[in-house]
Amino acid sequence: MEIISFLAIFLLFFVLLLSLFASWWFISMLIPIFLKGGPFVPTNWQRVEQMIRIAHITPQDHVIDLGSGDGRILLAALQAGAKKAEGYEIHRGLVSLSRWMAKKKKLENRLTIYCRSFWKADLKNCDVIFLYQLPLSMKLLKEKILKEAKPSARIVSNGFCLPDWIPQQKEGDIYLYQVPQKEN
Repeated sequence: MEIISFLAIFLLFFVLLLSLFASWWFISMLIPIFLKGGPFVPTNWQRVEQMIRIAHITPQDHVIDLGSGDGRILLAALQAGAKKAEGYEIHRGLVSLSRWMAKKKKLENRLTIYCRSFWKADLKNCDVIFLYQLPLSMKLLKEKILKEAKPSARIVSNGFCLPDWIPQQKEGDIYLYQVPQKEN
């Protein structure tokens, strides 16, 4: 009878810990919304391939993903030939997962994942910017991109358009934009 009581208490403790972890994970997925970002929604592999194709990745490209989630888009960009990739993600678990996947694919020397807000990202040297953000964030990001990104940098947005910009290419709700030349 003692073993059954012990197992019952152990199982109850395990379920409680699992519930606490699941609650923390779920709540931390919503934090980006309060920081003018978007929640983590994994992009399916077919869509990742479509985004990489639309981005026209070259061996000289420095790629940034603003809100990189589990890093799948950055890893796909590196596998498509990008020289360097950076991700900005505030969820520590997703940052760890991204780094682990990069190591597993032997791409960690070309990938940097920052555990910080993408609002702190330095866009001046990037050639391609990947985005999945909500409309409010897209409006604010448009200003950041115009101010910081170099002319001709390509922007691939998954799901939401940049306000007042005309995409150079559009496939469903994936948009390709190019940063315009700065006016003198």
